[in-house]
Amino acid sequence: MLQIDPNSISAYTNRGIAYAKLGQQQRAIQDYNQVLRINPNNAHAYNIRGFANYFLKELGRACKDWQKACELGVCSGLSWAKKEGHCQL
Repeated sequence: MLQIDPNSISAYTNRGIAYAKLGQQQRAIQDYNQVLRINPNNAHAYNIRGFANYFLKELGRACKDWQKACELGVCSGLSWAKKEGHCQL
């Protein structure tokens, strides 16, 4: 799909999710970063990149991603993190 449409948000998102499920968080983040280059206001990409950063023990980055996602309308990651005591922004 990416060879056909190198700006496919869904292809990068889905591949990133697949990498994350395989425990390849850094590769997942690369795909989420590409989504955000294409659309800097993609709340879902910030939210799932937050979880990838969390699993890499990059809590500061994770909290920033979840905060940005929430500002853009997707607050599930930030809500979870605050409930778990991870992000006290």
